[in-house]
This record gives sequence, C-alpha cells and structure tokens, in this order.
Amino acid sequence: MNSLYLPLLAGIISTIFAFVMLRRTLGFSQGNDRMKELSKYVQEGASAFLEEEARKIFLVAVILAAVLGIIFQSFKYPIVLLFGALVSEAAGVIGMYAATRANARVAAGAESGLSSAFKVAFSSGSVMGLAVAGFSLTGLALVMLVFKSSFVFEGITDISKAFGRISYIDGVMIVSSYSLGASLIALFDRVGGGMYTKAADMSADLVGKIEEHIEEDDPRNPATIADNVGDNVGDVAGLGADILESYVASIVSAIVLAIFMKFADHGTMTETQYYGLILLPVLIAGAGVLSSLIGVLVVANLKSKDARKSLSFGNLFTGGLVLASVAIVIGIAAPDYPFKDAFLINPEFVSRWRLFFAIASGLIAGVIISKLSEYYTSDDYKPTR
Repeated sequence: MNSLYLPLLAGIISTIFAFVMLRRTLGFSQGNDRMKELSKYVQEGASAFLEEEARKIFLVAVILAAVLGIIFQSFKYPIVLLFGALVSEAAGVIGMYAATRANARVAAGAESGLSSAFKVAFSSGSVMGLAVAGFSLTGLALVMLVFKSSFVFEGITDISKAFGRISYIDGVMIVSSYSLGASLIALFDRVGGGMYTKAADMSADLVGKIEEHIEEDDPRNPATIADNVGDNVGDVAGLGADILESYVASIVSAIVLAIFMKFADHGTMTETQYYGLILLPVLIAGAGVLSSLIGVLVVANLKSKDARKSLSFGNLFTGGLVLASVAIVIGIAAPDYPFKDAFLINPEFVSRWRLFFAIASGLIAGVIISKLSEYYTSDDYKPTR
C-alpha cells in the first residue's frame, strides 16, 4: 500500500500547479473599467448561486451520510462520503473562480489578437483540469492510505453484515463512499447549474431580443448577466464536478473489480497479485496526471500564434506521453495474473500488455473522435464552410 504515495505525490503536484496557473491567469490585464464592471457582476452572481446551492447540497450530504452511518453502523463511510463531496465541491469552486476572473482578461487579450486571448483562456481552463485531477487523485490516495487496514490481503474476503441482511466488503464500501460523495456534488452542480443557465439563456433571448429588440448579449439586459453567471456555474463548476465524478468512478470501479476478483478466486490469487491489481488503476491515474501536467506546461509556453494548432499539438503530445508513462507503469507494477474467462476455455487470455493495448485503443479512439469533431465543426474545413 506504500505505493499509493506515488499517485498521492502526483495529485499534490497537480494541485500545486493548478494554483500556479491561477496566479498566472490573474496576472493578465483585466481590460478597461467597463470590462471590469461587467466581469464583477458575473463573479458576484456566480458566487452567490454556488454558495446557496452548496448549503442545500451540504444538508443533503449530511442526511445521506447519517443514513449510511446508521445502516452500516460505522463512522468510516459517512466521513469518506463527506470528504469526497468536499473534494468535488472544492475543485468546482476553484475552477469557477478562475473562469469568472478570466473572462474580462480573455476579452482584453483578444484586443491584441487571438494568440493573446488563447494564452489567457488556456491558463484559466487548465486550472479546472489540474484541480479536478489533482484534488480527486490526492483524495482517493489519502482515503486508501488512512483506511489501508480495509484493504489488507488477509481480511479482504471477510463479509460484513448490516442489519443482519445487507452483505458488504469493507474495502469496497470505503472507495464507493468516496465516489458517491463526488457523484452527489456532480448531480447538484451539473443539473442545478445547467437548468439555471438554460433558463437564463432563454429569458435573455425571449425578453431581450423578441420583446425589447435588444441585441443578443447586450449588457443592458439583466438576463444576459444571469446567462453568463449560469454558464460559469453549470459549464465550469458543474461540468468540473461531473468530470471529477466520472474520473473517480472509473478508478474506483477497477479497484472494486479487483477486490471481487480476490473474493471469487478461491485462494489462488497471491498477495503480490492482489496488491498489484488494486493499486494499478491508481498508479496509472497518477502517471496520466503527470503526463497531462507536462502537456499543459508545454502548450502554455508555445510561441505559436495559431490557437488551434497549439491545442492539437498539445492533445497529441500529451497522448504520446500518457502511452509512454502507462507502458512504464504496467511494465513495473502490473502483476502476472492469469485472468480467466467465464468458461475456463482459455485460462490465460489476458496478459499485462493486453491491458496496455486496451488503454491505448481507448486513447486513440478519443483522439480520432476529437479530430472528427473538429473537422465537422470548425470553419477551417469544408463541411462547416
């Protein structure tokens, strides 16, 4: 379990650089007084909405944690659930803080050209990305280290009972509670913020353009400010929490699967194989975080004036780093475990390198989808023209 200090370190580094990129973003010019005034309205509105929403979420989270504690008669799971919720909310708040303070700075940068605007936008956007990865990975590693007794090899097959009827495994409940806390925040922030921004957007269009004949996004229309507030709450804080929840759930699901494999293996899985399987998803995530961090720093310091080319290069460069780092992690940490198919026809149908090929195929598919989306939506290409 001491291997968890490596992804913990990766998460901490990512979190530190999120604040570094935030400081860099705040160093750009805010523009003229009118830009500052309108930006302040959006900042105040977004903060007010998120604070009010956080109060409601906190109440629901506490009630849910209390129910969890009563059912399973343990303080561990409620604490982990609330910690997961706190991590998710914190990442969303920091990302939204950066976004609402970057909007005027991006507009001011655009007066000097697209390249200047891109630098500000990329710096502020990377705050959300690095915070999501850093906070979630740090939190998960901390939870597994604090409650590492729940993952010991000898006791992982112990089945506990809640109210004499509900069967559960302690280690599974620990990581699932963390994931549930993150999911709770994503549900409220994404859906609540999304409904708010759509309502405000429609109001701005219907009342402003149709009834009062004001141009779209005219600041004289109060609903325009509300629309911008909603964009930040729903599409930054909400989407950030949503991504964090998916990121955590994908790692946790692999850990849970490994634990149940040990449970169903009837004593043939060795201790080394067991720890290798439950730690591999976290180690791969740590390698991915560090690769992404390097990619962010490279793109942020590119001298190119073409924003599209910079992003495209960053996508491919980071993808290559991820493949290389994952190959190293799998080569060192993945156990030689003979995965068995359901019918025992081919008892060793998966090797450690087939795990790498699965990851590589997913990454390549993501790059292809990205390129196809760009081709059919960018005015640089024929279909959109």
